This record gives sequence, structure tokens and C-alpha cells, in this order.
Amino acid sequence: MLWSFCVLLGCQIAGAILREMLGLPIPGTVIGLGLLLALLCTFGQRDKPDLLPAGDALLPYLGLFFVPPGVAAVLQLRHISHAYLPVAAGILVSSVLTLAVTGLTAQALLAWQERRAAAGARVVTNNAATGNLS
Repeated sequence: MLWSFCVLLGCQIAGAILREMLGLPIPGTVIGLGLLLALLCTFGQRDKPDLLPAGDALLPYLGLFFVPPGVAAVLQLRHISHAYLPVAAGILVSSVLTLAVTGLTAQALLAWQERRAAAGARVVTNNAATGNLS
């Protein structure tokens, strides 16, 4: 588990360093998540279901990671109170877009999974029919 925490923190630190070096307007943690995704896609093993056990340990406490941004937003309420309508519209639009993109992505992934399963079943059936069981 220590190794998986090191991977998570290493990606976060690398993202923060990249952000500072390149002057990107994206938070370092988001860049770190992208790096983690790239690492998992590149070096992930299919036969190892628990690649990052630290994720399982942190998952129950995921809500706590939203507390600091929430506190910061509440502290800035007096500054954004004059712009409540654009802020509310932004929250509403981003929430709807997030739900739509998540739903469409889930549907696409389920369809892709069904196509792969059907293709795998056809290969097994064809191999059995031709006697090629190697």
C-alpha cells in the first residue's frame, strides 16, 4: 500500500511541478490525475485488479477532499454575492453538462463492452466449429 500512496503523491507533485514550469492555467492536481491515468493506461496490468490499494483506502473519505474548496467558497461569498446569478447559472449548466457527458460516456462504454463480448463469443464459437481449440 505504501507504494501506491507514493504513486499517487508522485503524480500530484509532478502535476504541480509541470503547472509551475509551464505556467498552465490548469490546477496541478488535475494535471497529476492526467499523469496517473497515462501511467495506468501504459503500465496497468489486466490480471491485477487492485493496482492501487491506496485508492480503496481513500475512497471512503472522498467527501473530505471537497471540504477545503467548500470552505473557501463560503469565505468568498461576500465577494461573489453581487454576481450570484452568473455563479448559479454556471453551477447549473456545468452540473447538467457533467451529467450528460457522464451518461453518454457510460452508454458508449457499455455498448463497446457488449461488442467486445459478442466478438469474443464469435471467436470461441468459430474456433470450436473449426476444431481449432488452441
